[in-house]
Amino acid sequence: MKRMLCWGLLLVMLVGVVAFGTGGALAEDAPLLVWVAGALVSSADQKLPQEEWVINKLARAFEAENLGVRVEIAFFSDQIAMTQMFKATASGEDAPDIVNVWAGQQLFELKDILVDIKDMVPQEDRDNILGWDIMSLDFKEGGPVLGYPASGNEVCGFFYNRQVLAACGLDYDANPPKTVAALMADMKKIKDAGYLPLAAGDNGWGQALFTAYASWWVQVSGSERVASNSQGITKFAEDEGFLKAMQAAVDMYNEGYINVDYATIPNELELFLEGNAALLATGNWNTDDAVTTLGEENVGFLMPPDIEENAPVKGTCIGGPGQVLAISKTCKDPDTALRFLSFLSNKENMAQIIRSQSKLTLRRDISAEDLGIGDAGIMRQEFDAALKYVFWADNSMVPDVNAQVQKLSPLALTGKMTVAEFAAELDKTAAEAAAQ
Repeated sequence: MKRMLCWGLLLVMLVGVVAFGTGGALAEDAPLLVWVAGALVSSADQKLPQEEWVINKLARAFEAENLGVRVEIAFFSDQIAMTQMFKATASGEDAPDIVNVWAGQQLFELKDILVDIKDMVPQEDRDNILGWDIMSLDFKEGGPVLGYPASGNEVCGFFYNRQVLAACGLDYDANPPKTVAALMADMKKIKDAGYLPLAAGDNGWGQALFTAYASWWVQVSGSERVASNSQGITKFAEDEGFLKAMQAAVDMYNEGYINVDYATIPNELELFLEGNAALLATGNWNTDDAVTTLGEENVGFLMPPDIEENAPVKGTCIGGPGQVLAISKTCKDPDTALRFLSFLSNKENMAQIIRSQSKLTLRRDISAEDLGIGDAGIMRQEFDAALKYVFWADNSMVPDVNAQVQKLSPLALTGKMTVAEFAAELDKTAAEAAAQ
């Protein structure tokens, strides 16, 4: 009864929670309680009766295969609030057994209240699911594994307008630039032909930085170094990948290859959709708008070219699983919880979740055809890129430092401060955050 009353109190405290499970009410022998956000309940599902949600259908299928097990899905419309609620209830009976959180530092901050599943994951899952390195604490190989990659994959880079490129004598389907130097040479041709080479915007969170330019940083330095910079263990000012990536972006801006209002433009997507820009710094979430407006035959996806020919990691783009399903240390049956996560992540079920979220694969054995993607076109380019990602730099940094990057990057990328000054300010913030 205590659990029933406390759970009811949680529902009153947090608007936007919907609980659904077999039989409706909770009982003393409570079911496997799973807290999820929009990453597992798509906007389309939210318009349907709860029993028709993909995640609920999969929960019922798991119950059918595991007699005596009940799964209850609690949906939170506000994932940040849900995470804070999880922290507040983590040591009590009202904590969920499984919780859906952001990957990266938000996951790592919960390390003391999550189960390390490193020795529990079936080998078949290890072999086929992408993103285990991202689940490892601080991205360190061999460290505690704090959850299952969830929801699907997203990738970032550049959309390109085939018509504009053709007018400039360029064909990125047949001959994409392989390095930043080659890309900038192409940008000069595009500018000389009267077009804007790259439509990009900050949008208050460093969008172009974190969707495009940061790929050069991570491919040189790696996610572990990005994280350790933000923790004050290593320094931005001494990070070759960070310095080179930021300077490349600054050089593009200084040459007039990026819209001059980068820091303030309200919607760079519209600039690209108007047909005046050759490239757009973005992610696959804008694919539908680009295809609908410009036509699928006119839009392609380009992974950011390598920062240099001898880059330690080549042919990558920002992306990866931004969402995690993790097991709470208060879970009374971690083995059953692990089986449920593995069940959700098998080939058939993960394909269902990915299709419902309009995302990309998180399993090596899910083909483009399994997701209804053809042999050509921008969706196929994005699907292929999803297998070659480096992880989101923003999610890799501790919150205070990430916030400082978002605050200062538009100044650095438009010449209001130097890259060296930018790095020094970030090192200062990292040291202050580490001292707290």
